[in-house]
Amino acid sequence: MATTNSSQSSSMPLPIFDGSDYDLWGKKMMTLFKSQNLTDIVEKGLNKPTNISILEEAQQKELETAEIEVIEVEAPYGAAMEGDWQSVIDYYREHFKKIDSPVTPSKDTVLHLAVQFKTEQPLKALLEILKERSLPEAFLKKGNKFGNTALHEATIYGKYEAVRLLVERCPELLSIQNDFGETPLFTAAGFSKTEIVEFLIRSKPGQCVHDDGLLLRIHRRRTVDYLSILSAAIIGQKFETALLLLELDKSLASLKDKNQISTLQLLAEMPAAFESGFTMGIFERLIYRCLPVKRHHEVKSQVQTWCLANKRDLESGRGRNSGDLGSVSKRNQRGGILKYLKVPEGIIELPLYIEIRSGSPMQ
Repeated sequence: MATTNSSQSSSMPLPIFDGSDYDLWGKKMMTLFKSQNLTDIVEKGLNKPTNISILEEAQQKELETAEIEVIEVEAPYGAAMEGDWQSVIDYYREHFKKIDSPVTPSKDTVLHLAVQFKTEQPLKALLEILKERSLPEAFLKKGNKFGNTALHEATIYGKYEAVRLLVERCPELLSIQNDFGETPLFTAAGFSKTEIVEFLIRSKPGQCVHDDGLLLRIHRRRTVDYLSILSAAIIGQKFETALLLLELDKSLASLKDKNQISTLQLLAEMPAAFESGFTMGIFERLIYRCLPVKRHHEVKSQVQTWCLANKRDLESGRGRNSGDLGSVSKRNQRGGILKYLKVPEGIIELPLYIEIRSGSPMQ
């Protein structure tokens, strides 16, 4: 699993061989095996005792069970590595109760692997199997070694269609935290494009915000170090996402992590995020100042509309509504001068904006 800062334990995402650049894929796989202390097993295989009769009965049974599990895992995992997803789907149609069984050393299930694929077809097929067999949503909520569900992984890899399919199938996935206390909305803020964060908030506001429009507590900070979702976006250099979050919930600007580091302090340590942090020629500066900027007033406005409607529902006894807030907002032209930040995704002067929102000057 990728991480939002260097202090968090990390693991390399599973490399999927897509039929090109085998040498690079092989090096990545060997690096992964070494990180999991699996090199000897890969090169030499499992060391099976030559005389299992000397083992206790329980040990013999454990060895036989382990061998069966290895054989069962090799079939779908090997097919997935070769890109033969039809064989994978056929396997799980027959062994549907194993859809939530781990198939990698990091305890990823086939659902975790499917969200990493270049198209959404494998995930669609697996979700269809779950529906046909009336399997419980617990299959979708199964976490890997890091507590990541398939939805966490989909946000980390930035797979919009996978995110959409999983959220529509099981909205409760948005509220599940991994072992670091990160929800899928949190990981989306640190890794994904803004459109995924926007989709999660607009499609399932009841899973993301309070009735007052502020982010739910489980999304605001992760538990391992109290890093805020806004800081995660800044560390991931997802400045457009940071603006969206600030438009929605200005109180995020005042949150600090366990070391009392604020978002403004994080920005101060990122000189490359500012216009003064790099040199531009005349043409680069002209293009820079004319870049389009996406604003997120529509998202906040529609969340507020949902909150008002939800308040009326509560007053009338109809309960909390978590309906869709509408389509993706449109991009507009701001014009003007982008004075502070360079703009990988169309950003205005974020440091000044945070300073205004938080009420404390940048050091």
